[in-house]
Amino acid sequence: MISPESCHRFVGYLEEGAVHTYTQCLKEIDNGCLPRWASPDFKIPDIAVQYWNMREGKRSMRDLILYIRVRPPFASYLSSGQIAEGMLT
Repeated sequence: MISPESCHRFVGYLEEGAVHTYTQCLKEIDNGCLPRWASPDFKIPDIAVQYWNMREGKRSMRDLILYIRVRPPFASYLSSGQIAEGMLT
């Protein structure tokens, strides 16, 4: 049987990997590697706008990734330091 602490930490590792992936996506958008995502014509799905409460003028794919990276769905598994690190990188 696996302890709850081990499961908790495992989910934390998954989220750390996700934050790394989101950060890499942002770098690739900024470097022009993902032109479709960088396009002002790229429409974010309405469900994402509603879920993340994205305000008007902040609805690009880059903005969506920032919303997700700052507050990942499993954020409770991360320490505040891990979340802050994701915000700064």
